Amino acid sequence: MTLGIGRALRAVTSRRAGVAVGLWGEPGIGKSHAAAELLRELPCAHRSLRAICPLPGVVAALPHPHRLPGWAGRSLERLLAGESADPALVVDTLVAILTGSAPVVLHLDDLHEASPERAALVVALAGAVTRSRGVGLLVGSRQALPEPFVVYRLPPLGREESAHLLEGQAHGRLPPEGLAWVYARARGNPLFTLEFWRYLTRQGHFWSDGRRWHWRAPPGDTTPASVDAIVAQTLADLGEGVVREALRVRAVLGEAGDDGALWGRVAGLTPTELARVRARLQAHGLLQDTHFAHPLFGEVARAQTPPQVRREIARRAVRELKDDPGRAAGFAEAAELETAQVRPLLEAARRQAEARGDRAGAARWLVRLLAYLETPERMRVALQAARDLLLFDLGQADTLSGIAASATPPDPQALIFRAEVLARLGQTGDAEALLNKVPDAPGVAEARWRTLIFVRHLRGRRGDLLALYAAHPEFHAAADTFTLSHVCFALSSLGRAAEAEPLVERLLAREHEGARERNVAWNLRGITSTRQGRLEEGAAAFRQALRYARGDGSPGVIAQALRNHALACRRLGQLEEARKSLREALDHSAQAGNLRFYTQVQDSLARLLVDEGQWREAEARFEGSGAVYARHDLLSPRCENHLDLASLYLDWQPAAGPPLARRHAQAGLTLAREIGAPNLLAWGLTCAARAEAWNRDAAGALALAEECRALAGQHPDETARSWYGLGAALEAAGRTGEACRAYLTASEVYAQEGDAALAQRSGLEADRLRDDGEAARPRHAWFRARGLLGGARLAERYFPALTQEETAPGHPAPRLLLRVLGRPALEQGGQPVAGRGRKRLELLCYLLEARLSGQAEVRVLHLLDAFYPHEAEVQAKLTLRQHIYLIRGQLGADSVCSTPGGYRLGDDVTSDAEGFLASGDAALWRGPYLEGLGEGWHPQAREALTLALRAGVERRAGTDAREAARLGAILLEMEPYDPAALRLTLEALRGSGQPRAATALYARQRTEWAEIGLTLPPTPEAFLTAPP
Repeated sequence: MTLGIGRALRAVTSRRAGVAVGLWGEPGIGKSHAAAELLRELPCAHRSLRAICPLPGVVAALPHPHRLPGWAGRSLERLLAGESADPALVVDTLVAILTGSAPVVLHLDDLHEASPERAALVVALAGAVTRSRGVGLLVGSRQALPEPFVVYRLPPLGREESAHLLEGQAHGRLPPEGLAWVYARARGNPLFTLEFWRYLTRQGHFWSDGRRWHWRAPPGDTTPASVDAIVAQTLADLGEGVVREALRVRAVLGEAGDDGALWGRVAGLTPTELARVRARLQAHGLLQDTHFAHPLFGEVARAQTPPQVRREIARRAVRELKDDPGRAAGFAEAAELETAQVRPLLEAARRQAEARGDRAGAARWLVRLLAYLETPERMRVALQAARDLLLFDLGQADTLSGIAASATPPDPQALIFRAEVLARLGQTGDAEALLNKVPDAPGVAEARWRTLIFVRHLRGRRGDLLALYAAHPEFHAAADTFTLSHVCFALSSLGRAAEAEPLVERLLAREHEGARERNVAWNLRGITSTRQGRLEEGAAAFRQALRYARGDGSPGVIAQALRNHALACRRLGQLEEARKSLREALDHSAQAGNLRFYTQVQDSLARLLVDEGQWREAEARFEGSGAVYARHDLLSPRCENHLDLASLYLDWQPAAGPPLARRHAQAGLTLAREIGAPNLLAWGLTCAARAEAWNRDAAGALALAEECRALAGQHPDETARSWYGLGAALEAAGRTGEACRAYLTASEVYAQEGDAALAQRSGLEADRLRDDGEAARPRHAWFRARGLLGGARLAERYFPALTQEETAPGHPAPRLLLRVLGRPALEQGGQPVAGRGRKRLELLCYLLEARLSGQAEVRVLHLLDAFYPHEAEVQAKLTLRQHIYLIRGQLGADSVCSTPGGYRLGDDVTSDAEGFLASGDAALWRGPYLEGLGEGWHPQAREALTLALRAGVERRAGTDAREAARLGAILLEMEPYDPAALRLTLEALRGSGQPRAATALYARQRTEWAEIGLTLPPTPEAFLTAPP
C-alpha cells in the first residue's frame, strides 16, 4: 500500500502530475507514522502540519517562492496577518505558493478534528492541487476522504510487523507467546499494541531479568482487549466521585471545555476545587493542561457517560452560556431541548453573528435551524441562507440551494437561484438546462430570462445570448442595465458593434440611474467605439466611465474602469498612462477580492512588458494567469491567455519556442472557435498560421491563413491581421515575394485603422524579407522613441547593425555537445568526455535549460537555491565557484561564461536538444529527457521538448510505425499520465506488429494511473475506441 502511495507522490516530485492522497483508518492505526515515513523518503520539499493549525500558521509554514503573482503576494500578506478571506481565494493563494515552490508536498494530519469549514477548504485545496503539476497534498483522517483524494485505508500491522514494533520498544527479543497474546488482542493496531506494551510492562506481565525478556500471561480478563477498554480501565481507576464527574463534564464539553472557567461552572466546582481535579487527572496521564492527553481519552469518557447525564451536562452548559448564545447553541442538540427552546437559541446566535458583521456565521446558524422547521419554512430559510453564503461558501450555497430547489411543488425563484449557483460553480450547461425546466408562474419568466442571459454570458455563448434576447422583445423595455450590458458586449464581441450602438444610446439616456449604471453605459460606449476603430472617441468614453466608477466607490467597479482606460491608452501608445492605471486597478481589484479580474489586470500589465521587450517577465505573468484560469474554467480569459503566450513566443523566438507557440496557438484557436467571437477567431487563426510556419508546416500554415482571410471577408475589422498571418504562411512556403506584399498590405491597413505600432511591426517583416536595413532604421527609431523596446529588439535581431555597436567577431563552431535526450553525457569531437561529478553535469544541464527558455543569464541566487539549498549562503557561493572552476578546467574557459548577475552556458557548448528543436530529427532521442538525472529545473524547456517529441511520433505513425513506437515509449516515460501519449504509443505498437507489447504496456499504465486516482478502460481496445 505504501508502495502505491510512494509511486503516486513520485508523480509529484517528477512534476508530472498533482496528487491529493488521503490516509485514513481508525484511531491509532499509524496514519501519522506512515505519513512521516513517506515524507522522509521524498527528494523534495515538504511540510507537515496539523489540519487544525490556524490559517496564518499554515501559510507561514509553507516554503515561500521568490516570485509570486502580485495578487497572491497581497493575499499572502493578509492571510499571515490573520485577516479573513473568501475560501476560494485562500485555496488559490495556497496553490500559488505551492506551485511556485514545486515540487512540494503538504501533509495535513488529523483532518477529523477540523471544523466543517476547514475540512471543506482542504477538499477544495485537493481539487486545485490535482490540477497543479508538482504539488502534492497528503491528508490523514479517521474518516474516508471524498473525491478528488486518492484514498488509502491503512491496514492493521501483520504479526511480524507487530512483533518488530514491540521488540523495538523492548530493545531485544520478546517471548513468542507474549507477542501472540498481544497480537490476538490488539489486532495489529499500532496504538493499541503500544498501549498494551506499556500496560503489560507496568503490570509485570512482560519483565526482564537484565539478560532477556520473560512473559507471564495475565489471569483471565483482567486486562482490556482493545485500547478503548484500556482507556476505560484507566478511567475506572479514578473511581466514582468528584474527579470522575468532572472528567465526564470535560468530555461532554469538548472544545468548549478548553475554557477552564466554563468547565468549573458546569461541573459545579470552585477554582480551587477544579485545580485539584486537574492535578489528579494530569497525574493519571489523562490531561495536559486542560486538554486530553490523547483524544481517545475524551472519546471513551464521553461514550461511557450515561445518556441522561450527557443531556444534563449539556443543559447546564446552555444555562451557563445564556449570555453567549453562539456558544450555548452548540449544545442545543446534546441538551435535547424542545423545539420551542432551540429555535430562540439559534435565532439569538444568528443575531449575535449579524451584530458583529459575520454574515456567513449568521447564515450557518440558519442552516442549523433547518432541522427544527416545517417543510415550507425550511425551504424558505434554506434559500435565504444560500443567498447569504453565496459569496462566502459556494459549496454550502450549492447544498442549500439544492434543498430549496427540491420543494414540491418546486419554487420557481429557488430554481432560478439554483441555476445561478450552478453557473458560478462552472456547471453552466446544467444551469441552462435547469432554467429551461422552471415552471411558468407570474413574474418568473423575466427573472428566468435575465438569469439565462447571465449564464450564457458566463459561458461565452455570445450568439445564443443574442438569440435569447431577440426572442423576448416583451422584456426589452424593462431590461436592467446589466442585462443590456451583456447584450451589448456580445454584439461587440461578434463584430456587430454598430448594432450595439442603439442600445448603448438607450443606456446613456438613462440619466436618472446611479453611478454604477452610468459607468456601465459609458464603458460600453468605449468598447463599441474602439471596436469600430474610433480609438480617441473610445478613450474619451472610458475616461467618462472611470469618473462615474469613482463616484460609485466600489473597488471592483473602479478596477474595471481603470483597466479599460489602460487598454485604450496602450492602443494609443500612451504606455506610462496605461501602466499607471493598471497598477491602480490592481490595488482596487485586490480590495474587491476578485481573483479572476485581478489576474486579467496582471495580463494587461504583461502585455506592456511584451511591448517593452521584457519577454521573460511577461511569460512568467502569463503562465501564472493561465493556472488561475484553468482552475476556474473561464472560457474567454483562457483563450486570450493561450494566444498571448503564443504571440509572445512568436516574437521572442527562444530555442524552445516552436512547440510551445504551436501548443498555445492550437489551444487558443480551439477555444476561439467555441466562443465564436470574430476578433478572437482571427487572432487564433493568425497565431496558429505563424506557429505552423515556425514549425515548418507550410501547408498547415497556408490553410489557416486562408481561413482567416475568408473570415476577414465577413468581418473587415480583421483584415489587417489576416494579411499578416498570410505573410508568415507564404514565407514558410517559399513564396517570398507574395509574403512581402502581404506584410505591406497588413501595414497599410493597420495604419488606416490608426494602429501605428502594428503598422510599423508589419512593415518591419517586409523590410526583413527585402533585406532593407535602411527602411528598417526609421522604424527602429520610432519604436525606441515610444518605449516600444520589443519592436526595437526585433529590428535589431533582423538588422544587427542597428544596435550601433561594434559587431563581435564570429564564434568558431561549438566544440562541445551536451546530450540530454536520454542519459546526459558530454561529447567533444564525437568522442565521449569522461565526466567527474554529478553536480557539475547538473549545472551544465541547468544552464542549458535556461538558454532553451530564452534566459540571457542565470542569477547566482537561483543557482544557490537549486543546488545548495541547505548550505549557508557564503559557503554555497564558494561551492558554486569551485564547481564552475572545475568545469572550466575540464571543458575550457568558454564552456561557462560569467554575466553581470551570474552565469550562462557558453557558445562553445551546443546540445542535442537544440538540434532536435531546430531540425525535428527524432533520431537524436536515445531515452527520456535527462534520464537518471532528474526532471529538470525550467518547466518550459521540458514542455517544449515533450511537445516536439509528440509531434515527431504523430508524423512517423503513418510512415515508420516501429520508430514511432520507440519514440512513443520515450514520450510515455516522460508523460506517463497523458492519454494522448498513451494512445499514440499503443497505436504505434499495434501498427508495427507488436500487439502483445501494447497489451502489456496498457496493463502497466492502468496500474500506475490507478495509484493517483485516474481510471482507464479495462482493455486497450476499449481505450482506443473511446472518444479522445
